[in-house]
Amino acid sequence: IDQPDCARGFILDGYPRTLVQADAVDAMLAERGIALDTVIELVVDDKALVGRIVKRAEEAKAAGQPVRKDDNPAVFEERLREYYKNTAPLTGY
Repeated sequence: IDQPDCARGFILDGYPRTLVQADAVDAMLAERGIALDTVIELVVDDKALVGRIVKRAEEAKAAGQPVRKDDNPAVFEERLREYYKNTAPLTGY
């Protein structure tokens, strides 16, 4: 954010993901006299997300492309558990 192209603003996409990271971002921004003015949270139904993963895997397989190892409902559900444990608490931050 110290680069000239960030002078008018910047986007942190997918970061911070934990409360510890959020504290670190706050401290770093405070050192520079910067405050966040907008945060966007996308809320999507868990079943819809799992359905999209399954569909993406099916489409890749049908096209003869490799299926990503994380395009698996069990793997994705574990990622969702991690999200709820580590990232979801940021909503209240």
